[in-house]
Amino acid sequence: MPHGGASVSLIAYGRVRRTVDRLGGSIDRRLTWWVLGGFLLARVFSAVLIAWMAPSSGRLVVANREGSGPLGYWDMVHAWDGKWYEQIINEGYPQVLPLDQENRVAQNTWAFLPLFPTLTAGIMTVTGLSFAVAGSLLSIGCAAAAVVLMSVLLRERIGARAAFGATLLFSFAPSSPVLQMTYTESLGILLLTIFLWGITRHNWGVACLAAVLLGFERPIALSMAGVVVAVLLRMVLRRHTEQVRPRDPVGAVTTLVVTGLSGLAWPAVAAWRTGQADAYVLTQAAWRAPGGVVPFKPWLTNFQLVFGEGKGVIVVFVVVACWFLVMAGPWSRGLGFELRAWMVSYSLYLVAITDVWTSTYRFLLFLWPVGAILIGAAQPRARDRLLVGWRTAAWVVIFAGWQIWWVFELLKFTPPADFAP
Repeated sequence: MPHGGASVSLIAYGRVRRTVDRLGGSIDRRLTWWVLGGFLLARVFSAVLIAWMAPSSGRLVVANREGSGPLGYWDMVHAWDGKWYEQIINEGYPQVLPLDQENRVAQNTWAFLPLFPTLTAGIMTVTGLSFAVAGSLLSIGCAAAAVVLMSVLLRERIGARAAFGATLLFSFAPSSPVLQMTYTESLGILLLTIFLWGITRHNWGVACLAAVLLGFERPIALSMAGVVVAVLLRMVLRRHTEQVRPRDPVGAVTTLVVTGLSGLAWPAVAAWRTGQADAYVLTQAAWRAPGGVVPFKPWLTNFQLVFGEGKGVIVVFVVVACWFLVMAGPWSRGLGFELRAWMVSYSLYLVAITDVWTSTYRFLLFLWPVGAILIGAAQPRARDRLLVGWRTAAWVVIFAGWQIWWVFELLKFTPPADFAP
């Protein structure tokens, strides 16, 4: 029999083990409540950071601010992009594209899609709330619904406890404060998750509806189409080994067409309203360096600025290669084909179209399945998922610290006029 210190250690270990088992059992039975609880805890943490940084922020990041006192929490939740959505509600979209001093198209509201401000305006009309409060509540509500649906998709692949860990990482992600700001991330992630839910279940009607709504919410149709193409190719390649319902190829093709059209919808509206066919493209280019949007160039340019012309190319190649290896390696197979296809397709979109800057942190929120990989829960076999709980705790701490830095950079820094990350 064990004696002395060994006996005390065994008793302590037994108590810890029983506590962990009870918590795990509670997560198994009440996953939704655990997910929502973690999400709300993260939002309180972010709110404290935002309120803390607000008095030190530059006034140019907010619009329609009354009074001369220090900025507060509600000023900051509609900072940066929020001021553009507020302008859309107050003034609508211009019928003539504004020009800058060099006769190029200037930054204007056509770069910001209408679904979020439309829903926010509806809430304001019904409740009488200000834009900041209405838009923030809409963001929080959409993000809360999104994490619940994420947990549904993840639970059936990696189990309840790992699903809770992955959604907790999403809730504490470095850029997660935007989930309670007047930004489109929350609504976009909710619609994306609904789209993925429809794709994984071959519910093509739901996928099409989500794609249509996303066409007026986020310009990510190209990456969504990549998922549908991957699913179609998989059907063709496995038609002799897996049973495919006759309606599934038709549904997938229909979804692909709808997704493609959704990506063209808002540029078409901008062209119709302004009478200029390339109005949306020119507006997007106003936020870029002269020359507009050139695929893959922004990443190369920015890495070369930081690391030098020769080293920059090598560093960006290594970073991108490692990132794709994380998403597509054997340690991600437990997530299933569709979620892995989304991560790869969307990452290709980010590398091809976007700049590497503060906005990248926000864009990465759409890669929410990667949380399961980081905590080691996406292995195809349960016995290979080691130390998931400890990894979750470690990443939450890292993300919380990272979030402090991100809020400091985004809100405390006094920016130049009209710069929006």
